[in-house]
Amino acid sequence: MPGRVLLAVCLMASGPALGRCKADGLLVFPTPGSVIPTNSRFILEGAGKEKSRLERLSASEDLVLKAADDVVMVKVGKTRGVDYWVSDMNRVAVVLTPTKPLMPHRQYTLLIDRVLPGYEVLNETGMQTLTWNTGGGARDIKDPKDPRVTGIDKTPPKYQVKPAVAEGSYRKESDGLTRYLKLSTTLAEEAPAYFVVSLKRSRGATNEQKYPVAINGGEASVGHDPCHGSFTFEDGRAYKLTIETFDSAGNKAAEVVKIEAQAPRPGLQ
Repeated sequence: MPGRVLLAVCLMASGPALGRCKADGLLVFPTPGSVIPTNSRFILEGAGKEKSRLERLSASEDLVLKAADDVVMVKVGKTRGVDYWVSDMNRVAVVLTPTKPLMPHRQYTLLIDRVLPGYEVLNETGMQTLTWNTGGGARDIKDPKDPRVTGIDKTPPKYQVKPAVAEGSYRKESDGLTRYLKLSTTLAEEAPAYFVVSLKRSRGATNEQKYPVAINGGEASVGHDPCHGSFTFEDGRAYKLTIETFDSAGNKAAEVVKIEAQAPRPGLQ
């Protein structure tokens, strides 16, 4: 990617939606329409009825990324907890990995209609078509391996401000309960980035929940709306969160951050 800059990183579109939630669709990382490194990976989340369709997709190899002058096959993640996750709130997330680097300074579209016909993108911003623009392509750089030429990102994210709980929200309405913890961070990172969060009650025997959460505007939302979500909580419980940070190229931040937080509870807005 061209010269690295300091920016506040934002999570994917997994945060609370305004009004009644949309039950069925795809949440996509990086956000369609964004600029990505040529070695980017992608995460598709199936929500509601799309959860079962995306679970079946995990056995499929019938996906390609297409530019005007290039076609790249895409592998579908199959290893649970590594490149395939299932939430306790009606979502599944799958990593899609191109079989070779994309070409720099191109527009690529993920051709997925044949295996997921009639899908809807639920990201609050971005395009409905699964299209991205690759970086790189600089012509005034002599070194052909320079990231500004190749668009390849091999540098892991670095924390400028470590992930921390910014606030909690709890809202119960006629269609159900919305409950989120908002995490904030600032990274030195040019590519889109996301957390993989492992969440477990601080006390007592309980199953660990593990799920990816995209970063948008320096914030990530961990929780659920009435229809689906990344994590569930129990009222009045304290939780331990283990946070790993990745950019879209799969580079991992050196430090794993551990924090503790209370579940959002009634009275929070």
